[in-house]
Amino acid sequence: MDDIIELSSGSDSFGTVVEEMERGDRFFSITVMGPPQPKPSPSFISWMRNGTLMRRVVNTAAPQMLTFKETFNRQLRDDYNLDGMPLPMYPRAAVDIDIWCHRKLPLTWFVASDRQRGLSNPNTMNSHVPDKSTPDADNLAKFICDAINGVVYADDRQIARVHVTKTFHTTPPYTGMTVVKFKRVLYPFGQRHYE
Repeated sequence: MDDIIELSSGSDSFGTVVEEMERGDRFFSITVMGPPQPKPSPSFISWMRNGTLMRRVVNTAAPQMLTFKETFNRQLRDDYNLDGMPLPMYPRAAVDIDIWCHRKLPLTWFVASDRQRGLSNPNTMNSHVPDKSTPDADNLAKFICDAINGVVYADDRQIARVHVTKTFHTTPPYTGMTVVKFKRVLYPFGQRHYE
């Protein structure tokens, strides 16, 4: 996979980041701590008005999505020194996204079910153990893609490719985190830049 942009806050930053964005050859990487959230199935509020059944869709995850978006935006601006940059970063370009959802480890993975005593199998430390439990990977990805709408892209229809990995968080504090890597798509899929 391509290199990830790593800029220190003291670098010549803003101009460098804009150049990196335009070239589209490296991923930006943002880590948001806390358990990944799924996008729940839509809920409905129904009522009768003048003999007609009215219905409205309710996004029950809206507060969590707003919190994720604010944290992601702050992290992006801090990590890459983008204070003066208008958002979204890519108002029209196609975007490639790589999402790693590291879910909170169950207590059964720890010695005597106590997180403070460490993992019962030390070989799992820093590994990428697949998570086969609910929620589904696509629901986790939908939450993230909707939450970063307006920060990375103007509309999530600009996502040309998304890769989602769902694992357990096997490094302290074991509480879960989400890593989102993204870049502008410049080359046709299948060329060496995407192999």
